[in-house]
Amino acid sequence: AMLTPTRSDDELIRLWEEYALPHVEAWLALPRDQRGKALMYAAAQAVKRMTPDPVDRWIDLAVQAAYVKMREQ
Repeated sequence: AMLTPTRSDDELIRLWEEYALPHVEAWLALPRDQRGKALMYAAAQAVKRMTPDPVDRWIDLAVQAAYVKMREQ
């Protein structure tokens, strides 16, 4: 409970477990207002696993663009 005091912490851990992403502790150490970076990282990793031979930088940029567009709406 000390490591995950909020529901969003629990959800972040569940997301990391679901996609088998490393270093959840590092993301949990971020201030809550900076955890959007963790979600963008998880989204990029999920897309990379779905695409054959991904070009990592393009996928990262696509996820960032989608995030910016979502925030505008």
